[in-house]
Amino acid sequence: RCGWLAILQGDTEAARTILLEAIDTARAAQARMPEASAMLAMGFVELQRGDHGSAISWTTRSLEQFRSLVDVAYEAAPFTTLALDHLAQIHINVGDVHTAAPYIDQALEIQHELGFRWGLGDGLRLLGHVESRLGNYEQARQHYRESLKLGWSFRDLRMISEAMAG
Repeated sequence: RCGWLAILQGDTEAARTILLEAIDTARAAQARMPEASAMLAMGFVELQRGDHGSAISWTTRSLEQFRSLVDVAYEAAPFTTLALDHLAQIHINVGDVHTAAPYIDQALEIQHELGFRWGLGDGLRLLGHVESRLGNYEQARQHYRESLKLGWSFRDLRMISEAMAG
């Protein structure tokens, strides 16, 4: 969790150092869930550093590992959707909304199945971004409103502010 805290505080270099050590330690312990979680966090770090290729690489590896753990670790399914959403976010950031959309669709389907409402809020926000960039403003507003409603239900200020900003 130290790596995520460093990310939230904006200290990407500290986060990177912590997360690389966490990945090495998890591999040595054969702890695949913590390893996948740290790899996902590395995807966030690399996105913040502006290295989209590395962000995609780390996030894709985490997604593959989460998917391989779905049958043995309950928490792997929600984390799978977070990795899918993060891949979508990376592609949105580089202007490739057509690649982003299928990741969001996959995530939303799993989130609906699981009843993972927080994940739904984030996925709907991302879908709003895609629709907005495609010029489908009414659909974008609808997705942002749904995301906003879920954000308020969780009191998630990040989700609320991002849904409001569009």
